[in-house]
Amino acid sequence: MSDGAVKNVVTVIEYVENAIVGDNTGTVNQGRENSRAAAGNFQHVPIGKLDLIQLLQPIPDASHTRDREISPPNSACFPGTRQEVIQAIVSWAKSSLLWNTHVLWLYGYVGCGKSAIALAIALKFERSNRLVGSFFFFRNTGDRSRMTKFATTLACQLAAAIPEAAPFIEKAVRAELGLLGSSSVVSQLRRLVYEPFKAAVGWGRLFRTILLESPFLIIIDGLDECEDRRDVQDFIDDMFEFFKENPFVPLRFFITSRVEQHIQGRLKHGQVRLENLVNHCSRDDIDTFISICFEDEKLRNPVVKAYIDTHGDWPTKADKDQLVDHIGGSFIFGSGLFRYIVDPTNDQSTPMERLPHTLKMNPGLDTLYAQTLARSQHLPHFPEIISTLALLFEPLPIVGIADLLGIEPFEVVRVLVNLQAIIHIPGTDELPVTFCHTSLRDFLTTESRSRYFFASPYHLHLSYRCSILRDSGTAAASYSTGHCKEHFEQFILLPPRVQGLLPRFPEPLDAFYAHILAKSQDLPHFSDIISTFACLLEPVPIFGIAELLGIEAFEVSQVLANLRAIIPIPMTDDLPVGLCHISLRDFFTTESRSGCFFVPSSFHLHLLRRCSILREELRSGTPGALYSIDCFEGHIEQLIRFAPNAQELVLPFPQLLDTFYTHILTKSRDLPHFSNVISTIALLFEPLPIVGIAGLLGIEASEVLQILVSLQTIIHIPENNELPVTLHHTSLRDFLTTESRSGYFFAPSSFHLHLLRRIDCFEDHIEQLIRFTSNPLELVLPFPQLLDAFYAHILSKSRDLLHFPGIISTIVFLSEPLPILGIAELLDIKSVEVVQLESVTHLSATSSPPRADQGPPLYHLPIISS
Repeated sequence: MSDGAVKNVVTVIEYVENAIVGDNTGTVNQGRENSRAAAGNFQHVPIGKLDLIQLLQPIPDASHTRDREISPPNSACFPGTRQEVIQAIVSWAKSSLLWNTHVLWLYGYVGCGKSAIALAIALKFERSNRLVGSFFFFRNTGDRSRMTKFATTLACQLAAAIPEAAPFIEKAVRAELGLLGSSSVVSQLRRLVYEPFKAAVGWGRLFRTILLESPFLIIIDGLDECEDRRDVQDFIDDMFEFFKENPFVPLRFFITSRVEQHIQGRLKHGQVRLENLVNHCSRDDIDTFISICFEDEKLRNPVVKAYIDTHGDWPTKADKDQLVDHIGGSFIFGSGLFRYIVDPTNDQSTPMERLPHTLKMNPGLDTLYAQTLARSQHLPHFPEIISTLALLFEPLPIVGIADLLGIEPFEVVRVLVNLQAIIHIPGTDELPVTFCHTSLRDFLTTESRSRYFFASPYHLHLSYRCSILRDSGTAAASYSTGHCKEHFEQFILLPPRVQGLLPRFPEPLDAFYAHILAKSQDLPHFSDIISTFACLLEPVPIFGIAELLGIEAFEVSQVLANLRAIIPIPMTDDLPVGLCHISLRDFFTTESRSGCFFVPSSFHLHLLRRCSILREELRSGTPGALYSIDCFEGHIEQLIRFAPNAQELVLPFPQLLDTFYTHILTKSRDLPHFSNVISTIALLFEPLPIVGIAGLLGIEASEVLQILVSLQTIIHIPENNELPVTLHHTSLRDFLTTESRSGYFFAPSSFHLHLLRRIDCFEDHIEQLIRFTSNPLELVLPFPQLLDAFYAHILSKSRDLLHFPGIISTIVFLSEPLPILGIAELLDIKSVEVVQLESVTHLSATSSPPRADQGPPLYHLPIISS
């Protein structure tokens, strides 16, 4: 042994000596007569009063010990085949950690026998007590296609294989309450598998275990069948991290999968041994398989026996060799072809007639699948049955499939009996129907391959069927409760072109929505409840919807009870209710699609009114009140955005946006100064705080506040007195300044005269007054009444001063304006006497008279000249 190797051995011994973790006092249970660890059988491991199986809740049919007839894949190596690759894997698994990797990845295409090899390896290592556990993923089988119970299932198998690990598993669960619930798969594997394994094997001197006997093995088959791709990547990354931290831990992983990018990108790693199964698919193995299969058929089939008695051996060597060459290296293709040839249910032809036909099938499975399926294609309910099998998230028995589709069990059997070459039919009614291989599901859900057998659009039909089943305790009812929404979500993900391919009801998505909604159409408040869902800006609980509409919560629940397929009802009353998908809102708000279920955008007015009532009632903490506070302005924006003319009727009230504004304003119309306050807010060029409005109008701030308190639905009152009062939406200003709309609440443009007293915006108000007041007889309350009266009122303030007539006349008749000094010089008076006419300077664009040496005051010439 080289110096480097000796050094490595010493390192291993030191690692084993120091690997003691926790307070276990046992030893590793291996090599004993009675220690046969049936990993996957989940022997009960009592720890005190705790049953570990009940604690961990493992998947009972995920390991190699499952009943493969019930829980696919049902594949095993044919006797005398696969010996080369199996021996290569066994040699790797038994080799010393000093010279080989912790991980081997066996990859290959569909049907090349990966699962059969994984089963063979599991059985070999179980017999030698070196198997920690195995997990066989399989798509669309519930937990077996997820990472949810991956770690707990392996942990339970670990406890059965190495009982010394069980106390450490229990300790981890007790120490971390959320470990079995919310923890990631990485955390669960660390706490429940890796660390308990280290602790268990760390006791005693394991030099013989590690160097003279093989490490332990965990087998993961079909990793590509797991739907949780992100968790798969995390599992692989953490596995490498664990082995980096513990390079001599006596544990290995044997993983099989197809070449999927999310797996390949992680497992093509320097610390992984790669085995391509294609390189181990020998023609001799296929020849052995086919030869033995035909020999068995000759002994069993009387038709074949009679043919051989008359015509000699069958198949001939030439036909058999041609068939072996045609199969290539795919065992699943070979198995499928053989089943097709000898299918006992096909009474239209004999095996001898079907053999030449199989030689014309394109290599691969699509032709086999299409021709097999065609045998039942003409039967009633064929599309629904075959599509249901392809799309189920977990398998159902024949009775469950019939219940789910609303047909008789014999109709399901009638379709399936011709398809036994590709679909496994169980012997009892309680066992699920399964595909012989997941490639059939891939075929049925890929339109370019399956064509008229394409199944994916039937997600909508399954969602509909799930929605109408009641919880009766049957397998179909239990399935419907858990998967109704998932089928709908899968349908929504399909391209629009594909969504319309259903040959039976419901055809398009709109028809599905209309059909479901019609179930509650005649119930009280149906229209208001549905419209509320369509217009809500954020979801609220059932009680909040009832509160918004002023009805009882049970009335909302009564309407929703029949609509679960499109509006899921939460388990508890305090959780919000939302639409199953945004496309339902699009359906409601598009009249050409929804017809009698159309929700006009003006329904936002109804919600505005109800929100304003709840705000006025000062309710606190209720769902409806909270929604009213948060979403009031949003409903105004939605209303203005989609109904600018607000002419759509919204029943029962308010009917129009103008009616809504009138309804709110009426609450304060009888208060003192109401007209002045509202007109001021409507006509101001820049917003003012309450104190500013009061000062402008010469009233008390409390009087302004008293008016605005009842108008908070449409006018925003700031919490800080220094902040300005603003309108919730500019449409209120349009309403107040349009007489034909506002009527009594009209803010006439001549009210700008009243606001002329505000010097800062003097010229703006003058311009607005001249622009909009074509008739000077228009009254402006309370004062001044007329434009002429306003001018007379201002001029009268200086009429008794010296030189008043001369100064005014000079300003009017000047051909060009002069400064104050120029006017004084022209009239031969003192400039101070011109300045004394202070009231005239109020008609200047500046806020104070200019100095005598400045340029001329720029008077508002249209006003002065008049």
